[in-house]
Amino acid sequence: MRLVHFIFIFFAFLACKNTNSGETPKNTEGEVDSLTLNASLHDIPQTSVDANITSETYYVLVDKLRVRDKPGKKGNVLAQVPEGTAITFLGEQSDFEDRIKLRDQWVEAPWLKIKTNKAVEGWVFGGAVAAELPETYISKTPFDECEAAFVAHRDEETLAQCISEKEEQELKKVSRYVKAHGNGYTITLLSGETVNLEHNLLKSPEDGSAEDYRKYQFRYYLDKMGYFVFQVDSHESTDFLLMDDKYGFVNLYAGLPRMSPDRRKILVVSFEPVDSFGNYGIQMVRRGEQTIDVVFEEEITGFIPANPRWLDAKNVEFDFLSLPDEDKQWKVKAKLTEVEPDNWVLNISNRRE
Repeated sequence: MRLVHFIFIFFAFLACKNTNSGETPKNTEGEVDSLTLNASLHDIPQTSVDANITSETYYVLVDKLRVRDKPGKKGNVLAQVPEGTAITFLGEQSDFEDRIKLRDQWVEAPWLKIKTNKAVEGWVFGGAVAAELPETYISKTPFDECEAAFVAHRDEETLAQCISEKEEQELKKVSRYVKAHGNGYTITLLSGETVNLEHNLLKSPEDGSAEDYRKYQFRYYLDKMGYFVFQVDSHESTDFLLMDDKYGFVNLYAGLPRMSPDRRKILVVSFEPVDSFGNYGIQMVRRGEQTIDVVFEEEITGFIPANPRWLDAKNVEFDFLSLPDEDKQWKVKAKLTEVEPDNWVLNISNRRE
């Protein structure tokens, strides 16, 4: 089975240096450490906490949210909580509000007394949490609506048209960094260095054998992790290349990568509407500081896994579709859950829709 390939490649002609001066400035109550190509990519709600707080569970909207021993910026830091993490509101809030700049937006909110998932009790800035994670934090890709439409209608022509339109829109967003030309793409990294991805379309026998065929298509910029995503079509497969926006390192996957809400995991689903190889699978990859580790992988038989949706940092929902050669088309729901650190369990419903 061709599930997911990992290729860690360094372009020899690329200088190993990072002179990034365009990184998002650090904020007061959480740290943001990825490039902002477009200011709207990092927008957060203007008001995160309702004046009449009733919810017991809140979600962290910034990375390394500081938990303090008393309300206010002068409180001692007891812990830091990753983005996307659920915390428990203990029913108390400050009788004053602070105004703090988060990701280039000023937010006014009170301080909330909370308990972390590690049983640390303290106070957090209310503007850095929300009762529900906004859609932008549930790790949607620009192509999710295309896949969802295909799940609903099984129309391959409409799917292809939708993907083409989205690709054009996404390329415009990063036109300063990614340039398309007749032979492929030129990517300008944060260091100022450039990398070329060149097609091999085999216009003549001198271009090489069928095994050398290669065509790139820019998909989107995975901004919170700092990767440019390209589709790579070869003579027998379609893969997805992630290029680091600072150094040009690349990883190759057999499915479109989807980032988790906490930015620490990548979900890869091998999905093609018509796949003559019949290779479908799911893989979960954990991103460490210097490593990329596979923590779950499973080949899927009898279904086509499609339309994955992160519900939170520990749960992913899917539509599992019937195979194309079946007389009647149907689907079932499936859910991938992290029951304990790095231990993921896949459950597939028996109820057909």
